[in-house]
Amino acid sequence: MFKAIFIVIIIMLFTAIATVGVSSYFLWTKNPYNIRTCLTNNFFNASSTTAIKNSATKTATSTVEKSNKLLLSSQQENLLQKAGVDINSLPTTISPTMQACFDEKLGVERVKAIKNGAIPNPLEIYKAKSCF
Repeated sequence: MFKAIFIVIIIMLFTAIATVGVSSYFLWTKNPYNIRTCLTNNFFNASSTTAIKNSATKTATSTVEKSNKLLLSSQQENLLQKAGVDINSLPTTISPTMQACFDEKLGVERVKAIKNGAIPNPLEIYKAKSCF
């Protein structure tokens, strides 16, 4: 009796480990919702803040050289780049259709806050991707 219970527990344990392993492999290789980028950026941000500051300075300088083509603050640009968004492909103006989409997806108050320089969170970036 004890041996049968022990075997069932071991089988359940290996099944759980295999499920976590297969799920992790899928998430890492297929990268749905840009999870790998978020995980690796958070890891590297903690260990190399000076490199990020230098990168942010370079990004801000290149943005000024583009004669303020984008409507984003340097922090917003940096966040979007870390999230895997090519900021050069973003539009330079916001059409009324895009504005209505942003208002619908994020809410009017949140859109105003982001326009005033607030940093969007990853979920908001994901929601707003369909507006472009």
